[in-house]
Amino acid sequence: MQHIALATSDIFSTLEQLQKNGLQLLPIPQNYYHDLEARYALEPALLERMQSLNVLYDQSPEGEFFHAYTQTFDDLFFIEIVERRGAYQGYGAVNAPIRIAAQTRLYKESLRTLSTPPRFRPD
Repeated sequence: MQHIALATSDIFSTLEQLQKNGLQLLPIPQNYYHDLEARYALEPALLERMQSLNVLYDQSPEGEFFHAYTQTFDDLFFIEIVERRGAYQGYGAVNAPIRIAAQTRLYKESLRTLSTPPRFRPD
């Protein structure tokens, strides 16, 4: 098992509370949010909140999908927090390359700063 996904009705409040309790989210690069701004007509305040909590986004004609990931632990395992709005039926697959790149970048940074590398090894 690589990860589990947990659904919430308010991803922003959930992530804020989890961070208060010490959860470390996967950092998403700023350019991702510039791309979202160019692709979708999202409110600037929403984009800012998404960026502050490392929330990824997708939409379909049926609805919206917000999701965020924890940093990996115990080898490749991570947790995904999701919120569906409307009748969105997908899984945010368009964001998989963003997640993988962010995990790889974090792994490489940890190699430079840790004397003992973490056990996560990206593909």
